[in-house]
Amino acid sequence: MSDETGFLGDSHREFLEGKEKTNPSTYKARVRERTEAALFDFYYLFEHLEQDQVRKMFGTKFAPPVGRDHQKVGDPEVNEVNKETTEDVYQPSATAAYTEFVIAFLIHGLSYGEDIYPGLEQATGEQQPAFDDFTRCVEQGVQRYLTGKKNLHADVTVRIELENVRASDELIEQRTTNGQE
Repeated sequence: MSDETGFLGDSHREFLEGKEKTNPSTYKARVRERTEAALFDFYYLFEHLEQDQVRKMFGTKFAPPVGRDHQKVGDPEVNEVNKETTEDVYQPSATAAYTEFVIAFLIHGLSYGEDIYPGLEQATGEQQPAFDDFTRCVEQGVQRYLTGKKNLHADVTVRIELENVRASDELIEQRTTNGQE
């Protein structure tokens, strides 16, 4: 990423990576507090950050693209980039590249550890219960964006459907059997 720290400092990142710290409960509490404060800060970013600054954060014209290894493409501190691995790969700006992790973290937090039931959508026509709170938040977020930034109102429906759900081990075994690895 960069030399800048986000809402987590270097010692918090090290703690999350499993590096031993003298007082784990303090680190856990501090990570929770900082995460809650960072999520709250998105209110301020949404309400008060100028559009040109938002564009600079997300637009590839301004933010350096990142590769599959989460390193900035062409970063002088990173070893020479292998053109074959980055040429045909979608390379969003550094900010946009990490939004999938934001989404994954939000689902993880909002699902409260609920299980995923393979075949549920096909059998019942219903969405996985683990996604209910997340999709509700996405719907409300889209409505807030439309109202707050576009002066529009719309009914919004978000639904997540899973297909071909199988354990990761099965997928790895299948790829190995088919000679893909």
